[in-house]
Amino acid sequence: ALRIERIDDPAKWGLDKPVARLVAEVVRPDENPKVYELLIGKQLDGGGHAARLADGDLLFAVSSILLDDLRTEFHDRVIWDFKTDEVNRLVWRKGTLEVVLRKEDGSWKLIRPAGRTLERGRVSALVGDLKYLSVERFLSYSRTDAGKFGLGKPGVVITVAVDDAERTLSVGKPDEKGRAPAMVSDKEGIFQLASDLTERITAGVLGAQEKPDAGK
Repeated sequence: ALRIERIDDPAKWGLDKPVARLVAEVVRPDENPKVYELLIGKQLDGGGHAARLADGDLLFAVSSILLDDLRTEFHDRVIWDFKTDEVNRLVWRKGTLEVVLRKEDGSWKLIRPAGRTLERGRVSALVGDLKYLSVERFLSYSRTDAGKFGLGKPGVVITVAVDDAERTLSVGKPDEKGRAPAMVSDKEGIFQLASDLTERITAGVLGAQEKPDAGK
């Protein structure tokens, strides 16, 4: 941290409504515990964030990495968590291809496209991956950065209807290691999916073309 100056106006630095607070209790032998509260304010033009101790009057800068680390530690990395038997509709989109599935009497039925077969093992695996969707790390804590990560026009979009309440996962272009940026419709933030998970959920669920009925 780099000390800057004595604080004049907390609101000027976003410290009247800090974006984060870190409270730590320090215990030393033969001394009463002492509590320190760090307030983190607005982002600075030169990098980092303005900060001060709650009971101090010195203004200093802390690295943005510290704030990101704090957010990561306290962010739940499990994005979705639902029961597979509650899923009754699934839509998988990639480019102009739209695959629509509906569960009927406990089994998945392919609604469209016509003339294709369904890889039922892939459907079960996809629902399993989505039901307990977890992330490798967070890339941003706001969906307003979607365009920055190529999610303005995502490569794959998956819509899941759980008890008729829809939620959507958008997946961007994988990097050189196969990891992809992604976001969901019902939570803030943009996160990174591990390469194996990215490969599975973007592979699709369709099989080969249906063979024409020789008797017709």
